Amino acid sequence: MKPEQPVCPEASELDAYGRGVLDARRASAIEAHLPACADCRAATKDLEDSGIFGRMLRDWRSRMPPDERQRTIDSATRSIHAARRPKPDGGA
Repeated sequence: MKPEQPVCPEASELDAYGRGVLDARRASAIEAHLPACADCRAATKDLEDSGIFGRMLRDWRSRMPPDERQRTIDSATRSIHAARRPKPDGGA
């Protein structure tokens, strides 16, 4: 009997992982999947080479404990949404 092949993440998920914007739980799952999957490693390698910002995010993600990482991401997301809200005085 042939061992069952693990299911690869969707391309959009690999892209989000490569850009460092995937949530901590899914990023950890992809990190666990990569050693066993040459195709996904190759796909993420291309993304890793795509810019300094992505490399900085991946480095930051790898150094921070998952619970702290998620709190930081949630806080940044709230800040971005707040910055995008129209100002009460009508300004941008």
